[in-house]
Formats: sequence, C-alpha cells, structure tokens
Amino acid sequence: MSLHSLVRAVRHPVAANSLAILFLRGTTIGARLIALFLIARFASPVEFGYVAFGLSIAEIAKVIADFGLDTFSVRELAITQDVKAKQRFLSILAFTKLLCGLLVYIILLIFFVFRQDIAPVGIMAILGLLVLTGLWSNLTITYFQAHLRVNEIIVPVIVTNIISIFIIALLSVFKPNILLGLVVLPVAETINMLILLQHLRREVTLTREKWQLAEVLKLLHRGLPIAVTVILVTLYTRLDVVVLKSFLGAEAVAYYSIAFRMTEPFLFIASALGSSMYSHVSTTLINNSISRARFLLTRYATGLLFYGLICCILLTLIAPIVINRLLPDYSPAIPILQILALALIFRTVNIPLNSTILAFGRFAIITYVAIFNLILISASLFYFVPQYGAQGAAFCLLIGEGINTGIHLAILTWIFVRKKQNYSQ
Repeated sequence: MSLHSLVRAVRHPVAANSLAILFLRGTTIGARLIALFLIARFASPVEFGYVAFGLSIAEIAKVIADFGLDTFSVRELAITQDVKAKQRFLSILAFTKLLCGLLVYIILLIFFVFRQDIAPVGIMAILGLLVLTGLWSNLTITYFQAHLRVNEIIVPVIVTNIISIFIIALLSVFKPNILLGLVVLPVAETINMLILLQHLRREVTLTREKWQLAEVLKLLHRGLPIAVTVILVTLYTRLDVVVLKSFLGAEAVAYYSIAFRMTEPFLFIASALGSSMYSHVSTTLINNSISRARFLLTRYATGLLFYGLICCILLTLIAPIVINRLLPDYSPAIPILQILALALIFRTVNIPLNSTILAFGRFAIITYVAIFNLILISASLFYFVPQYGAQGAAFCLLIGEGINTGIHLAILTWIFVRKKQNYSQ
C-alpha cells in the first residue's frame, strides 16, 4: 500500500473513528493500569488486594448500571434522523444513566458499610464513584461514536489520563497514600466527563422537561437483551476475584490481579480488532456472501491466533523480569501469569469467533453460551481455588476459554452448514 493510500484509509470516517476509539479506550485502560502498578509499589500485597477487589466490584457494578444502554444507544442514535427525537432520546438516556448509577452506587455503599469485613468502606466509596463518572463519560462517547466522530473528543481524554498518571507518580514518591492515590482516578474521570459534556452540549441541548418513569423503564426494557449477555460475561470474567477473596483473602487477590491486569492491554487490542471484524463480516453478509464471510473469519482468526501466541511468549518471557524488578513483593504472581498467558491464546481466538456469530444475528446463542460459561467457571472456581489457590483460578479461566473455543467452532460449523444447505435449495 502506498503512503497516499494509507493516508486516505486513515482519513476514512470508519477508519478514523476506529483508530480514535482504540486510542481513547487504550489510554484510559493504560492510565488505570499504570496507576494500579504505582499504588502496588508502595502498598502491601494485602492492601493492594483490597484495591484490586474493589476495582473488580466497581467494574461489575458499572456494567449492571449501564444495563446494555451504551451498546443499544449507538445504533439508536445512528439511525435517528429527526433532531428533536434524537435530543429527547439523549435526554432520557442521560437521566436513566444518572438514576441507575446513583442507585447502584448507593446499594454498593450500603452493602460495604454493613460488611466491612469484605473490604474497607473508604476504598469502595472512592472506587464506586467510577460507576457514575464512567456512565456519564460514555454518554458523550456514545453520541460521537454513533456519528463516527470520536476523533473530535479524543485529545482532552488523553491529556487528562496523562496528567492523572503524573499526579499519582508524584504522590507515590512524596506522599504515598492508598486513598489519596485512588481519589485521583474518579477525579480524573470527572474532569473528563465535564469536558466531554461541554462537547456534547455544543451538538445537542439536553432537555429539562419532566421525565417520566415509564420512559426510563421502556428504555431499560429495550436494552435488556444486551444487558443480560454483557452482565453474564462480566460476571464470569470477574468472578475469580470474588471467589479468591472469599477463600484465600486479599493477598491472593493482589497476586492474581497483578497477573490478570498485565494481560489486559493485549486483550484490548484483540477486542478492538474484533469490533472491526464484526462490522466487516456484517457488511459482507448483507449480500449473502457466505464464502466471503468464511474467508474473513479464517483470516481474522488465524491472525489473532498468531497474535495470541506472540503475546503468550512475550508475557511468559518478559513479564516475570518486570515483576521481579519493579514489583518484587508480587513475585508469587509469576506462575499465575504464565497460566493466564496460555489462556490469552484462547481468549484472542474466541473474539473473532464470537464476532462472526453476532454478525449472523445469533444473539440468543451467545446469551446461552454466556450462561453456560458462568455455570462452568463458577463450578470450576469453587473446586480449584480451595485446592490450588490463585493458580487454580487462572487454570479455571484456561479451561473455560478452551472449552469456549470448541463451543464457538461447533456453532459456526452448524451455521455455515445450514447456510450452505439453504443456498443449495
């Protein structure tokens, strides 16, 4: 490809928007990851275990509070042409996010006030704020994503993320304090949220009419099918931390979380490619080009398999050196990381397989698979964690993702065979 062609490709709205989302989400995840590692440097494994546990609970709570609305709203905003209708929808969406976010945060806070034996209230109160800031930041991101213009709002987010990393780094040197370091995270997201809302208000005026509860319930009902699947997936990918905390305590959570978080950037890149593939295959299927869809699946799956193998090798060889030099107190995380590195191969391959099934419109099947995964992972964790500790939790993920790959391949084989038979008739 020539330089001119490359520039034209990047300037294409879809390509530019995809690249902007990659940078926006990537820098946010990267900033949080670096912040956690900086906190881990001056916190004991037990203290960091509470932080890691609190963050996992906050991530689950955010998905529950969102209730599938972000995914649903992208399509709704993209197809709605009437300005007033779009404005009204966005206003109801904003109110619903505020209502759900506050409700989930209050429930979270009340629970941990009465169960301080699980995690300190201070940590949960701070990290729980990420539910509110995340929901409202996504309000603006959803709007611009629906119009393929995320590149217009990326700069302030990146700048704020960089500043937050710098502040936490300074605190870790001059005033190492866990709560003070954690406060930077919701404060940075609040600044992002306010800046993003200013961008949104230049485009749309959120109406202040009296919202009706019936409209909120109707919106939540429309997002229900997506919410069920997303919540199930989040539960079985975060359940390991909850089980570890229950059986082995905060220290085991700390070691496991250090290992798990080190795999996240690699998985994020694969997920971004999976999103592009979803659009690519969906477009191809409009013309009923089954053979082309099979070709794209093979190409993406092979590429991501190779990518997963490379990531596994890099994590196995380099990550232990990083942990031993920068986080020596967390050396027990190394064997856990080596198992999670193997699981990453299956996790990256499952992304294009899952995207292809969704492109065929088989949403119900994905929900059933998510239910099966939740049951399988739950049963495995309750057996392996008491027997093998944190390594057992990593092994559960490896087994679960391996079985998941087999299930996805079986489903896709059935879909392609059925499509071929229909085409022959």
